[in-house]
Amino acid sequence: MPILTLQPDESNGIDTSIISWVPNTPRGTDASFYTGNDGGNIGRGLIKFDLSSILHGAIVKSAVLTLTSVYVWAGYSGVLKIYRLKRPWVEAEATWNVYASGLNWQTAGGFGVNDCDQTEIGSATYNSALPVGTLCNVTLSPLLIMDVINEKFVNGFLLKGSTEVPGTLATWGSSNSGSNAPKLVIDYAPGDSAAMSDSEESIM
Repeated sequence: MPILTLQPDESNGIDTSIISWVPNTPRGTDASFYTGNDGGNIGRGLIKFDLSSILHGAIVKSAVLTLTSVYVWAGYSGVLKIYRLKRPWVEAEATWNVYASGLNWQTAGGFGVNDCDQTEIGSATYNSALPVGTLCNVTLSPLLIMDVINEKFVNGFLLKGSTEVPGTLATWGSSNSGSNAPKLVIDYAPGDSAAMSDSEESIM
């Protein structure tokens, strides 16, 4: 089965932070993005990968999003959750208040029911014991990733802390951070192969 590995760099990566303490400032050129809460200040990440090379109808066997820890404050810990976005956000324009210039999120921070799917597609824990450069592997739901491939969700993902209580802030490398950029690995069976396999099974 083919394996697609995506790790875009600053020339073609699409990711950003949306941050409550600077709610009107785009952060698409930053080398990192935030998730969690630091004393009442909340950060969330937006990220999008180009999955167009996987044809509709493909069967996803596994999908793993790998993030690189840039910094976790001493004593901090949390659970990172991944959600599929509904809004066509723009990397250079998205902020805590808007997903594109002049277009507000339903709920500031992008977690309204019209902003993103409310079902997480994956989660992972982190804590201050993670040294800088540690990889955080988030296993994603194959079935829900197939919805992305089949273009039911085409706007990437929201990365947010589970509870977002103070003491959960973490910093992750963005596509502007070289080898620390996010990586997505998908193991799948192509649509034609999957269809052929189903056909063969029906004959047996």
